[in-house]
Amino acid sequence: MIPTPTPTPTPTPTVNDDVVVMTYNILTGARVAGSFRQHVPKADVRFARRAPVLVEWITDAAPDLLGIQENELMGPPLHRPLRALVPKLPRFTAVHADTDVPILFRTSRFTLKDSGVSTISTAHFHRMCTWVILTSKRTGADVLVANTHLDSGENRRIIRIREASLTKLADVVQRIDPEGTLPLIVLGDFNTITHRVEGEGLPHVFEPLARLGLVNSRWMTTNDTSTVPGAATMNSLGTQVDGRWTYGAIRHDGYTFDYVWCGPGISVRSWQVYTGPGVRERQGHPFFAAGPVPSDHCPVRVEVSIPS
Repeated sequence: MIPTPTPTPTPTPTVNDDVVVMTYNILTGARVAGSFRQHVPKADVRFARRAPVLVEWITDAAPDLLGIQENELMGPPLHRPLRALVPKLPRFTAVHADTDVPILFRTSRFTLKDSGVSTISTAHFHRMCTWVILTSKRTGADVLVANTHLDSGENRRIIRIREASLTKLADVVQRIDPEGTLPLIVLGDFNTITHRVEGEGLPHVFEPLARLGLVNSRWMTTNDTSTVPGAATMNSLGTQVDGRWTYGAIRHDGYTFDYVWCGPGISVRSWQVYTGPGVRERQGHPFFAAGPVPSDHCPVRVEVSIPS
């Protein structure tokens, strides 16, 4: 009798989940025009005036995952910026909305499996890391997302604090997923540019992220879809035009404080500094659309593919 050959099992194809991820420092509602070095229109800094534009930018950018920074305490009746924003963003679920660094996700795309908040520094300001494990409604796969905001400043003490903060963030991630099996995304305003000098390499502050296998999403694609080439994530509400600081002019020296870091298995399809709908040109220089500049930061918007 001729033996029946054993059929070779057909491998199950990997299904990737295409997701838009964004990080956005929305500028605390506690700031006033006088706290900026340059002349900024007083009315435009008021959160009540900026809030509709923040909603417009977030809606137009259409992220599936969004990490927000500077959702800080402010005066009544809102107390925190998200209290005004969330009702205008009905397609999103906000997690840890009572912290400075909440995470929002598109309700039609994910369900919340787990979440938490960890303190990563009290050395200067109280800095936190929020995290969520989300389950994709398309693939059933989980993804771990963390969001944070590090201390600002350029002296050695602050730089050491930032590195220690990211070391603690890495510890938090490893406690949540000790085997490192979950796709990982880390969002935030890190108050550090990746390169001080061309070719200098990765600053020490980011080494804890590199040890987790995380890579700056900007380095993972050549597809930069920014409307304004070289747009800075730290837009400072304006920049120099013809030798004069001008409110609403778009800074485009590539100065980046805000990042989406991606772990192993995640691929990046496009990356951009999002400068809002309706960028216009004046005097040969790019400007934000008419109206208040919603924040002194521009969001980073990244299209990624997450393996199932």
